[in-house]
Formats: sequence, structure tokens, C-alpha cells
Amino acid sequence: MCGRYLHYAPVELLERAFALDLGGQRPNLKPRYNIAPTPFAPIVSTTDGKRSLSMAHWGLVPSWAKDRSGAAKLINARGETVASKPSFRSAFKGRRWLVPVNGFYEWTGPKGNRQPYVLEPTKGDLMAFGVLYERKREDDGSTLVSFTIVTTAANDDVEALHNRMPLILAPETWLEGAPDPAKGLIGQRPLARSRRGRSTAASVTCATTTRA
Repeated sequence: MCGRYLHYAPVELLERAFALDLGGQRPNLKPRYNIAPTPFAPIVSTTDGKRSLSMAHWGLVPSWAKDRSGAAKLINARGETVASKPSFRSAFKGRRWLVPVNGFYEWTGPKGNRQPYVLEPTKGDLMAFGVLYERKREDDGSTLVSFTIVTTAANDDVEALHNRMPLILAPETWLEGAPDPAKGLIGQRPLARSRRGRSTAASVTCATTTRA
């Protein structure tokens, strides 16, 4: 599961890390250390093979939905069923984007006294969450772009905090990939809490925090 995450990377770093084509524009993105569901957040999108940066609503609103009332229940998509579940299967076939993040939160402990932990890349690198997106025409004629974060089984280290984790991957394998190869990525367990070494999926440290 992923219910909160951080994003504080400058646009210049996003441009390099994701090979973005910003057309000379530089969005003014403020650091956000506690992004929760339903607000709009930066997302790496593709149009005609070009990657760009846009804003999208966290909480999927399918094109057939009457309104946004169900979005809070669709902030995550269980990777094992995205190809078959009605809410996600159409988006999984060809509407896969990425959310750039600097880290994410998990909570552990007894109810009423849960301790937040933040998981961030050891080297300060960016991570990319695999997401599915939808476009929905609003009553006023505007188009709402929304997304859900795909999750997979936690690896041995993250499992101490939660049994699920976001799908973390390299851009090419998700943005440009066909459905079958993309589905093969969901069973991978890419995240490690190791303080040594480096991986493209991001090695992370885990620490308690008071920011959540």
C-alpha cells in the first residue's frame, strides 16, 4: 500500500532523470513532504513518444464514473489483478505513467500509537512509482486526469513495516512497454533497505520521522 509520499526534487533533476521534453517551460513545483490522496501531484506522462511533466489527481476516476466520490478508494491498484479488475484493466493495457518521488511513508505499531517511517533512496536518487491513469470529461467540459499507484508484495525488509509496497521501476519498462512485459514487472521485489550499494530501483534507508 502507499498512502503518503514525498516529492521535493527540482524540475531540473526531473528533466534529467526522466529525459523530459519540457519545451523550454519550467513548472514551479514546491517541495511537498506529505502528499496525501486526492490532491493533484506531478506525474511523468508520454505523448507521441515524448515525455513531459503534468499534474494529475491522486485517486483514479474512471471515464465511466459519475463523479469523484469513489476516488479515495482507488488510490492504489493491486498489481496482481490490474489486468483483470474492471476498474483498472483498460488503463493497464495502454495508460501507464510514472509518479516521481523522493520517498514514501509507512506506519507500524498498535492502533492509536502507530509510528510513521519514511523510506528514501540512500543516495538521494529519485524513485519512480508505476501508475495507471484515466481521463474523464467533467460537467464543465474540462478533462480530469487521475491516477492510481500500482502496488506489489513487499520484499523482506519492507515487510517488517507493511506487506505491500509501491511498484518501483525504471521508466522504459513501464511507459513504453506492452501489457505483457509490464505485467511481468509486478512480481519483482525491487526495493531494499540496505545502506550499502546502489540499484536503479533505489536502495533506501528507513527511519522514524515526525513529518507524516
